[in-house]
Amino acid sequence: MKIYTKTGDDGTTGLLFGGRVPKDAPVMEINGTVDEAQAAMGVARAEAVPDSELDRLLTTLERDLYVLMAEVATDPSKRSKLKPGSTLVTVQMVEGLEGHIDELIKTEHELRSKLSSGDLTSAEENARLKKTEEALDQCWDLLRQRRAKREFGTDPAVAEARPTGEVEGYLQ
Repeated sequence: MKIYTKTGDDGTTGLLFGGRVPKDAPVMEINGTVDEAQAAMGVARAEAVPDSELDRLLTTLERDLYVLMAEVATDPSKRSKLKPGSTLVTVQMVEGLEGHIDELIKTEHELRSKLSSGDLTSAEENARLKKTEEALDQCWDLLRQRRAKREFGTDPAVAEARPTGEVEGYLQ
């Protein structure tokens, strides 16, 4: 089986359940951006302890993003074919994501507070936090580079991760 179809040589791409749109259509831009977020989660999962809480959370979020991309890549006239939870985002999925975001923000603030007050003293934990922050900085920088290249008509695939010393510290 080949990894390409050659059906997009005319500058269009196929939609779920049929139909075609230009490759630079807004729905494809949305899916590209979501795909990049999913890639950043993959980087984070690579650092996570297998079957840990973080690994399970990221797996769930990545699967939910696949559902979102399926929904976005469906012609509005074919929405009735979407299945809640597998190709159609549900209210429960959104509420679950919001709950995870709230918890992650709370945890991040607690960790930063502990680090600032000296309560987080383990050299290993400090090193792990620093490594995670640097990896996230590189991911955010790469996402911004790709988005800028797309917006200005250049190839986003040529964007490269820059050394941690060159990327700013993105704080959420």
